[in-house]
Amino acid sequence: MQQVQEAKRLEVEARSFFMYVEEELRRSDRFETPTRYVLCFRDDAGGTIMYWMTGNRLCRQVNGTGYVVMLQYVSRVEFTVFPNGCQVYIELTKGGASWKGEVFIAKRVELAA
Repeated sequence: MQQVQEAKRLEVEARSFFMYVEEELRRSDRFETPTRYVLCFRDDAGGTIMYWMTGNRLCRQVNGTGYVVMLQYVSRVEFTVFPNGCQVYIELTKGGASWKGEVFIAKRVELAA
């Protein structure tokens, strides 16, 4: 029962992260993946954003200064860039509980007026 509850907590954390990164990526462009564990892009204000895995954490950095831990208990992350967006795959593990999931985030589409 404890593992089931922990897996649900991991899922909530992962889905919260997916919602945040989806909002940010929809306002961005110039996606790059120097490695599958690192994602770089430009936000709508011209800032350089980088997500990367270090240890069991997924971190976010803006313009090369400081960083914020966005997600813990990360056992695997993969970023894949496509012409029309980015795919994010994560695996979280805490104790005996685990959660795996991925999301494809399409780039912003602007319609002609």
